[in-house]
Amino acid sequence: MNNNQWEVDELAILFKKYNALDFLFVEPGGNFGDHLIYWGAEFLAQQLGISFRTLSIQEFLAHQAVSGEVVYIHGGGGYNRWCSGAVIQALEHALRSEATSVIQGPCTLEEDRDYIREVMIPILHRHTDRSFYFLARELTSYHLALELLRPFCHQILISHDTAFRLTKQEILRTVGEVSRGYQLYGFRLDNESGEKSFAVNKMGVRMDPAYFCRDFLHWVRVHAGAKKIITNRTHSSILGSILEIDTTLFPSRYHKNRSVWEYSLKFRGVTWSDGVVTNEILTRNDFLDYLPGFLRRSYKVERIVRFCQGVPLK
Repeated sequence: MNNNQWEVDELAILFKKYNALDFLFVEPGGNFGDHLIYWGAEFLAQQLGISFRTLSIQEFLAHQAVSGEVVYIHGGGGYNRWCSGAVIQALEHALRSEATSVIQGPCTLEEDRDYIREVMIPILHRHTDRSFYFLARELTSYHLALELLRPFCHQILISHDTAFRLTKQEILRTVGEVSRGYQLYGFRLDNESGEKSFAVNKMGVRMDPAYFCRDFLHWVRVHAGAKKIITNRTHSSILGSILEIDTTLFPSRYHKNRSVWEYSLKFRGVTWSDGVVTNEILTRNDFLDYLPGFLRRSYKVERIVRFCQGVPLK
């Protein structure tokens, strides 16, 4: 890889700095893309010989970290007004604890300075004596953190999304080889999708994998079976890049996709597209589009169609 920014791994440096201590890896929750983040951080920790145990957000909030433990909060996109708020809960609970250090893994900040000032800074301000490291996963969030969070952090760093620590070999070793046969249009159906959709005009499989897939490994296999991925989901594009699949990333609700693409994905062969924006999908590009509405809404019919298209069903 020719991009020099991949040569320094700030997260790995932090892990090594505290490698004599026990880590608590906190999962703030989220969709299958967030589980790719968790897997990548754990894979890195295992490579470095880090001792850690994983806690869900509920388990962590019921636990009191002590001296000799490092709280590592997995990265993601939760610092905004529309997500669950779990990452803020995890951050405040960690800073109140007696943990030797607190690390916020590579994450994204929304460009909402009022949110940062009203929600994040009051928490950080109460705990300025703590050893707290904040890692951004792209430059937009990094510069925002430098502008607004610097007085409250021991150090502000930038490091690629931890999903990038995974290798193609590790992923396929876990889920098995999957034959590639379809174009996957993986567009969001949640509140991060924005108000508009993107017209696409080639036949393929159009779904939001976060809703179609039964579990995380199924989500991985659905992507691994694609010969091409067109998506506005960040981690669908990251997974595509790791698996060396022809991948195109579109915008979503805020800067995250563009910022992660500029800092990480464009150096890994992922194409960026602003696309043709429309209020509705104008072109029928999935076999399901040709069926009557009551059949399109049938769970069984959808599974039969996806099976015929070669999509893994589990």
